[in-house]
Amino acid sequence: MAATVVVVVVTVVVKEVSAVLDTHATPTNRKNPNSVLIRPAMIRGEWQENRVSMPDDNEVAEFLSQFDDVAIDLAWDVRMSIFKAMPRCEKRIYRGWNGLGYHDPDAGYVCAIFPTKDAVRVAFEHGYLLPDPRGLLTGDGKRVRYFEISKWNERIAEHLSDLIEQALAVD
Repeated sequence: MAATVVVVVVTVVVKEVSAVLDTHATPTNRKNPNSVLIRPAMIRGEWQENRVSMPDDNEVAEFLSQFDDVAIDLAWDVRMSIFKAMPRCEKRIYRGWNGLGYHDPDAGYVCAIFPTKDAVRVAFEHGYLLPDPRGLLTGDGKRVRYFEISKWNERIAEHLSDLIEQALAVD
């Protein structure tokens, strides 16, 4: 009798957990079926849904419109450079974090662009593992390192491409 009760309770709990996971794995935005609710995020003191989406250029432009022109131009340049280095990448908007994320099908989450007032920060998820002989990366957290870009030129594009190539090779 006790074993039967335990099985029933476990079955109910598993079904409830599955329902929660299914809810979080289904599209939550009718305009963009690729938008998925990840978790709530605190934005300006209020809890909001943190949506991750596979954006088209218009959605990226709308997202970037909240930033200054310098940051917008830099973000587009960085974005194009990321596409050249990772042609198969999945693109995502992290509205709760104000960033654009890039995932490789094999390497997983590689980097993200975080616009600031007059620059962009390219965050490398496993930046602590990247060789950095030029001293380009900043940050002292356990994992993430940032490449801050305040002007765009070919040399910066080459440095970014090298960092992405190294990040893709991280196991």
